[in-house]
Amino acid sequence: MKEGILLYDLEASSLQHLESQYLLHYRCKVLILSSGLLRCLNQNRSHFLDKVLQPAEKVVILLCGVDNSKPLYDVLTIDQGSQEVTTDQNAEDYLSVVVGVVQQGKAQDEEAKESLTCRYQTLPVLG
Repeated sequence: MKEGILLYDLEASSLQHLESQYLLHYRCKVLILSSGLLRCLNQNRSHFLDKVLQPAEKVVILLCGVDNSKPLYDVLTIDQGSQEVTTDQNAEDYLSVVVGVVQQGKAQDEEAKESLTCRYQTLPVLG
């Protein structure tokens, strides 16, 4: 599998079986948990997320406009072992958590840290 980052739009996706199988192979999955996401969850999307957000050790939940992830766990049947970050934290915190998940189980030597690069982009806040 080619290394990279994939932005996956849950509302626009077809939720095909092959897509979920493909997404299972990513080392880290970041879910942006917002009230909008919680509102758009239907049976098909919930089932899709139940499959893709496994195992919990590979999932980072970004709390965006919600206080905690409890509403997500109330709807889905996923384990509660995911890492969480909030929009109050800075970019270095996000990066640290994601890199920790990606490198989980590997020795984190200085060479690996030096090979990582990060690009920051400011995105508009949708209201």
